[in-house]
Amino acid sequence: MKPELEDWILSETGKSLDETPPKRVSFWKVVEGLWPLNEIFRPQFEAIRSIKYRARSEKAADDAILAFIQSGPDAWNDIPHGAWRVLLERQSQMIGTAIANEAAGEMTVIPASLRDDQLTPFVMLFWLLRMRLPFPAENRSGFELPSSMPDLPLRQH
Repeated sequence: MKPELEDWILSETGKSLDETPPKRVSFWKVVEGLWPLNEIFRPQFEAIRSIKYRARSEKAADDAILAFIQSGPDAWNDIPHGAWRVLLERQSQMIGTAIANEAAGEMTVIPASLRDDQLTPFVMLFWLLRMRLPFPAENRSGFELPSSMPDLPLRQH
């Protein structure tokens, strides 16, 4: 497990990850956690989508995630352009992967005590920090950020 995630869980809940019971949720919860990042990407989007993905920016993206966890979205005001591009690619690929897992009926787990306002930082630490892309980075020059959540069928879990 990532030590940053374990430290964050302990600081947020007062319990270690081992002491925090897991709760099974659909992968739609991962999408819900990642979706708010679209509003952070939106003001920078024209510049971000013109940048080529470079692996050398992955460390800066990880540093940006950790800064976000500590200080919130304002921590991204001065991150390098390459980090923005890596973050967008990770977020986009993870949303696609989560939607595919959701369609397949797969489940994941989150700490049972996680509050709604903690979902985005948790998902960023669990899924995006040091993420290995499941697919090759795409040319995002024609990519558009959706303005609303996908209209998927409601399903009881």
